[in-house]
Amino acid sequence: MKRWKKIVLIAGLCLSFSGAILLQIGYKAGGFQSMVDKNKGDFILQEEKLTSFNNLEADLDRLDISIKETDAKQAYLSYYNVKNQSPLKLTNRKGKLRLTENKKVTSVYKNRIHLLSISDLILWLQQSFADQPNPYQAVLYLPKGSELTSCSLSVNSGDLKLANLTVDNCSLEVKNGDLSISGNSFKKSEVLVSNGDFKAADCQFQNGTFIISNGDSRLNSVTMKNCSLESGNGDVKINEAIVSDSKLHLNDGDLKAEEISFKGINDISNQNGDSKFELSSYNVFVTAQSQNGDCSVSSQATADYKSDNRLTLFSVNGDLKVR
Repeated sequence: MKRWKKIVLIAGLCLSFSGAILLQIGYKAGGFQSMVDKNKGDFILQEEKLTSFNNLEADLDRLDISIKETDAKQAYLSYYNVKNQSPLKLTNRKGKLRLTENKKVTSVYKNRIHLLSISDLILWLQQSFADQPNPYQAVLYLPKGSELTSCSLSVNSGDLKLANLTVDNCSLEVKNGDLSISGNSFKKSEVLVSNGDFKAADCQFQNGTFIISNGDSRLNSVTMKNCSLESGNGDVKINEAIVSDSKLHLNDGDLKAEEISFKGINDISNQNGDSKFELSSYNVFVTAQSQNGDCSVSSQATADYKSDNRLTLFSVNGDLKVR
């Protein structure tokens, strides 16, 4: 080994050993607990009761937002004040609740593109291992059985979660973050996820448009009627679904569908990736074509050529398999 490499190696070991000693001294002196207490003091939980509304609008930049149901009879909003300042601005007039972000507060404490500080690391450890709530999240609680006429939610850099929500007209946009919805029913919906994953479970969608530009999609126990789903760069996995008069298109990714059934006229295409289907019933007539890949379709899926239920599959670069 060259002399300079030995010097660098010895210096690195010495610095690492010294850092470990200083870390231990700081821990025994209460430094870790002091940071924990400081973080607790910065974030104060607030709960604000809301008068009734049937239209919801939110435009957030850095905050995560979740919508959940509650046994309470009145809707309320839960969030964390930051150093006695609210990260949210809200108006509730004529049946419309509007939430916006107080950027003077959130721009200071929440920047998702930055080098981690020690305080950030402490907060992450608290959330990961001590089951601490996320102070960068606003939670809207709605009484069970609530129905909204319209819901328009936009998040620039954060996650969006919806649970057990019934909406006539729903618009969801997440630019940099994940979208998770469960137990929801949308009569009409527009969903756009630019950079993040999309997850849906136990949902009913009608007249919906879903565009997932860069991220994976996971659909479990869903019903889709008159819907279109477009995936730009990411895999799509579907489990237990009923799809009616809908279209799915993948640009670059694999598609795997299990326990899926089709009603009406349906079209599915995949530009670059394999597609695999396991049908829950064969009351559908399937036609399939792959330009640059293998194509295998169960004879049961092509037997009922008189069926009103039709599924057309097309792949450019990838294998197709139906069974």
